[in-house]
Order: sequence, then structure tokens, then C-alpha cells
Amino acid sequence: PRVGRIEVPIVREEERIYDALRGREVDMLPISLPEDIADELGESSSINVARGPSYTGTALLLNLSRPPFDSPAVRTAVARSLDLGRVLRNTGPGVPADRGNLHPDSRWAPREILQREDVSAARRTLAGLGLPPIRVLAPSNDGVRLEAGRQVVLALRRAGAKASFGKLPRGELGDAIGENGATPDFDAAIVSTPALASYDPNFLARQFGSDDATAPLNYSGYRSAAFDALADRVVTAPDPEARERAAAAELRLLATDLPMIPLFFSEAALAYRPSVYDGWIFIKGSGILDKRSFLPNNQARAQAGVAAPEGDGDSGTVAGTIRSAALGVLAIAVALALVGMLTLLRARARG
Repeated sequence: PRVGRIEVPIVREEERIYDALRGREVDMLPISLPEDIADELGESSSINVARGPSYTGTALLLNLSRPPFDSPAVRTAVARSLDLGRVLRNTGPGVPADRGNLHPDSRWAPREILQREDVSAARRTLAGLGLPPIRVLAPSNDGVRLEAGRQVVLALRRAGAKASFGKLPRGELGDAIGENGATPDFDAAIVSTPALASYDPNFLARQFGSDDATAPLNYSGYRSAAFDALADRVVTAPDPEARERAAAAELRLLATDLPMIPLFFSEAALAYRPSVYDGWIFIKGSGILDKRSFLPNNQARAQAGVAAPEGDGDSGTVAGTIRSAALGVLAIAVALALVGMLTLLRARARG
């Protein structure tokens, strides 16, 4: 590898992580930047911003274990109230998640549109139910997902529902949705969805399967024997075509049952200091913090399917240590999973 070590200090507040890059405390940010911050940092002569599609998504998680979202009619009405294009326009560049839980560029994504707005139908349904106010939670340290939460609340109000918005620190939001064995206490929450599902649809079973032991990411309380059967078909499919059909059937069922409403996939904007290391390669779906960024340039570009510029050999910088800040513990886990080739990864907690 062309990098000996990556140090990953944990920075809890969103604004502090950007200040750390501005102040040269860190050398790259493995999390995607909001559009205004990306534009600002990109204007600096000492910072580059790499952009491309990210398979990490944003979704509205629903709590099916209690009213009002134990009702399929309410879940459907909420989904119909959402104009995904409008939500996306207010949160930044990306693509709407109208084909379900997988990024449209995933080879396993269906061709059909699964999520369509119908505010009139939503208003008719919601008007007849007399629902109590719906509280939508979002992480306070994530500007993109905060805005997504605001847009969901506005859409619900336009459809005639009573809705309120709450922002919580990431740890408190995790407790509210039931992470780490906590008792869930929420109506709806804006969450990030893992990129792995777009690479391998078998991962959907870990989010929506009925068995707690094999579905540790099922925070909605969704239980469906039909989904479990389709998930088994994905695993046992004899060829890629059969797997595509099984995955498409899974996504159609999820779009009907709606334990979660996928909203959008943001374009990733990842900032780094080229003076420290300029060998970063953007890998479609996962970004620059990938093992191929640390191989000799031509070898890495060939593996990534990226053409080398004319005259580009293996002359890029070789770094001893890169300081890569992460926003919260979840980002650290993602970073660790992606960088398997590094000889040492040392996490330093920073209060």
C-alpha cells in the first residue's frame, strides 16, 4: 500500500469536522459534504473535492410496532404524500430513491418506478383517520438529513396531517429507534441506509428479515413471512438473472408494505488535501476511502475501471500517515470496513 497508516479521530459535531480540515488537523473527510460546504471548501487552493454517486441512501424509517404506523393504510398515505424530487431539490445533488432501497445504478435495482407521489389520495386517506400528530426525528449533526426531515414534515402538512419535527444527537436518535438493544420510542425517523445492499441484495435481509439474530438492522419491527421467503430466493438463486428477479420481487413487496420509505441517494462530495496524498480514486457507490486508492496508480485505476490520464504513471504522492476525521461512531465503522489493506488503522477519540 502507498499509505502506511490512517488515523481516524472521532469528531462529534458537524461544523467541527469541517473546521478540522480547514485548520489542517485532518487531511481528508470520508463523509459526504453538504453542497454549500463542498462549494466553499472546493474554492480553497489547498483542498480538492471528489464527487460521484454514493450508494448510501437516506430514508424515512417507520415504527410498525405502534400506532399510527402499525396501519398499512397510514404508511401508504405517508408514502403518497412525498414528492421525492422536491425533497431532493432541497437537500442537494443526487437521485430520488423511486426504485426502492437500491441505488438506480445498482445492477440489482429494478427498472420500474416503485414510489409515486399522489397527494390527493394521501389527503383523502389521512382526512378520514383523525391521526394524532406524527413526530419525525432526524440527527442533529447531519445537515442533509436534517433538511430531509423538514421536507418530510412539510409534505405531511401539505397532505393534511399533523406533523412535528425533532432533532436529536446521533446517540440519542440511535436509542430512540432501538439501536444496541434499546426499546424503540419513535414514530418516524430520518436514517441513512447502508450502501452494501446496492452491491449485494442479500443484505436487505439484515434490514428487513423477521429473525432478530440475522436481521440486526431491522429497527422498524417489520415481520413478513413473504419477505423472508423472497430473501431465501435471493440467496439460493442459481444464476444472476434469477437473483435479479428475486431482488425485484423483494423491492416490490417492501414498496407495498413500507417499513421504510426510501427518499434519495445523495451525490458524494469528499474533501481531501492533495499536498498530503493525491492518489485518491473515486469508486462508484463507495467514494474514495477504498483499498484501490492505496495501490499504485495504474493498477488501482485498472481495477476501478478508471482511465489513467496521459503521462500518469505511478508518480503520485506516497504518504506515511493520513488523518481522516469521521463524524460519529457509525462513520468509523464504515471506514474500517472499506480500508482492509492498510497496515494499521488507529482510532483516536476526540471529545
